Amino acid sequence: GIGTTGPAYQLELSTDSAAKPGTNTWTVVSDARIKTDIRPFTDGLNTILGINPVLYKYNGKGGFIADGKDYIGVIAQDVQKVAPYTVNSYYDKLNPADATSIELLNFNSGDLTFTTINAIKELNNKIEALRLENEALKKRIEILETR
Repeated sequence: GIGTTGPAYQLELSTDSAAKPGTNTWTVVSDARIKTDIRPFTDGLNTILGINPVLYKYNGKGGFIADGKDYIGVIAQDVQKVAPYTVNSYYDKLNPADATSIELLNFNSGDLTFTTINAIKELNNKIEALRLENEALKKRIEILETR
């Protein structure tokens, strides 16, 4: 860990003070030649609608500093109900004086990029259906008005 004496991860920062020069995401390997069991991922709009962002402050437990700042995020237990593949667990002490570590939950928002892509596609299909319906209704009105 960097700036922490008891990291729960191989690379863990003690603060949000990190930067990359060109992107806020990590590059991942995506070449089809190294993948197997490729199948569609279909989670989309319903999953996104089931996720409720919250404002929160850290309470000083689990190794996180109670800095009084507001953060925006989600509650892992809530997200786990609609997108369980985004939630994992790790072990850490809840309080520094605790003798043993307990299971805590974390959230990886990376998969939601693809859920959001599917949600946008679903919304686009709905918009297109409404556009076609609107076009048909306009034609019907035009015919009725010319009678």
